[in-house]
Amino acid sequence: MTSILLALRISLLAALAAVALGTAAQAPTPPGPGASGPPPADGARRPPPPEAIAACKGLKVDQACSFTSPKGSEKGTCVQRDPSRPMSCRPERRGPPSESMAACKERKLNEACSFVSPEGRETGTCVPHEPGAAPGCRPNRR
Repeated sequence: MTSILLALRISLLAALAAVALGTAAQAPTPPGPGASGPPPADGARRPPPPEAIAACKGLKVDQACSFTSPKGSEKGTCVQRDPSRPMSCRPERRGPPSESMAACKERKLNEACSFVSPEGRETGTCVPHEPGAAPGCRPNRR
């Protein structure tokens, strides 16, 4: 019993020391360039991938741009949502993937759904992607 209490005290002291030194386990880092994943815990937007930033070097806001992402060739427009962030190429909206739409074909609104995307298995909820549209599976990560 004494050895268990000693081990717990040591673990607690180590955890407190790690927090004090700022070396405690941190929130997971966002996925690499072009990868999808949950947004940062603080609700902030994930930064654009480096390829999207590079695509707008030497261009102006609202100019056409293109880059290659894990999804393939992306065409879009240079945007700068926040002056503290670099301008980047925002891909054109292409609508939901067909797999997303198929996942909700036989389901009701707000029903759970899942499908396979380039990022892997996605789970979410059947919702229209725009007003009046047929429902598609919107992944929980967005």
